[in-house]
Amino acid sequence: MIALNRAFSFNGVISMSFLVKLILSVGIVWMIEYQYHPVGNTHILHYLIVYLVYTIYEVYFLTKLGRG
Repeated sequence: MIALNRAFSFNGVISMSFLVKLILSVGIVWMIEYQYHPVGNTHILHYLIVYLVYTIYEVYFLTKLGRG
Protein backbone atom coordinates (compact mmCIF):
# COMPACT_ATOMS: atom_id res chain seq x y z
CA MET A 1 0.00 0.00 0.00
CA ILE A 2 2.85 2.39 0.81
CA ALA A 3 4.51 1.78 -2.57
CA LEU A 4 1.25 2.57 -4.36
CA ASN A 5 0.86 5.78 -2.36
CA ARG A 6 4.44 6.80 -3.22
CA ALA A 7 3.77 6.14 -6.91
CA PHE A 8 0.72 8.43 -6.88
CA SER A 9 2.70 11.07 -5.00
CA PHE A 10 5.58 10.83 -7.48
CA ASN A 11 3.19 11.17 -10.44
CA GLY A 12 1.56 14.18 -8.78
CA VAL A 13 4.93 15.88 -8.35
CA ILE A 14 5.83 15.24 -11.99
CA SER A 15 2.46 16.53 -13.22
CA MET A 16 2.68 19.64 -11.08
CA SER A 17 6.24 20.25 -12.25
CA PHE A 18 5.18 20.13 -15.91
CA LEU A 19 2.19 22.38 -15.27
CA VAL A 20 4.24 25.01 -13.42
CA LYS A 21 6.96 24.87 -16.08
CA LEU A 22 4.41 25.34 -18.85
CA ILE A 23 2.74 28.30 -17.12
CA LEU A 24 6.10 29.96 -16.43
CA SER A 25 7.22 29.40 -20.01
CA VAL A 26 4.13 31.00 -21.50
CA GLY A 27 4.50 33.86 -19.00
CA ILE A 28 8.12 34.48 -19.96
CA VAL A 29 7.33 34.52 -23.69
CA TRP A 30 4.42 36.89 -23.02
CA MET A 31 6.64 39.22 -20.94
CA ILE A 32 9.26 39.35 -23.71
CA GLU A 33 6.56 40.15 -26.26
CA TYR A 34 5.02 42.81 -24.02
CA GLN A 35 8.22 44.56 -22.92
CA TYR A 36 10.51 44.38 -25.94
CA HIS A 37 8.13 44.02 -28.93
CA PRO A 38 10.64 41.93 -30.91
CA VAL A 39 10.43 41.89 -34.69
CA GLY A 40 9.65 38.41 -35.99
CA ASN A 41 9.11 35.23 -34.06
CA THR A 42 12.62 33.80 -33.92
CA HIS A 43 12.83 34.40 -30.18
CA ILE A 44 9.93 31.97 -29.70
CA LEU A 45 11.73 29.32 -31.75
CA HIS A 46 14.89 29.67 -29.65
CA TYR A 47 12.86 29.49 -26.47
CA LEU A 48 11.03 26.36 -27.66
CA ILE A 49 14.33 24.63 -28.43
CA VAL A 50 15.61 25.32 -24.92
CA TYR A 51 12.25 24.25 -23.46
CA LEU A 52 12.30 20.95 -25.36
CA VAL A 53 15.89 20.15 -24.39
CA TYR A 54 15.12 20.84 -20.74
CA THR A 55 11.92 18.77 -20.90
CA ILE A 56 13.77 15.80 -22.40
CA TYR A 57 16.42 16.07 -19.70
CA GLU A 58 13.78 16.36 -16.98
CA VAL A 59 11.84 13.32 -18.23
CA TYR A 60 15.05 11.26 -18.43
CA PHE A 61 16.17 12.28 -14.95
CA LEU A 62 12.77 11.77 -13.30
CA THR A 63 12.29 8.40 -15.01
CA LYS A 64 15.68 7.31 -13.75
CA LEU A 65 14.81 8.58 -10.27
CA GLY A 66 11.43 6.83 -10.31
CA ARG A 67 12.92 3.47 -11.19
CA GLY A 68 15.69 3.79 -8.68
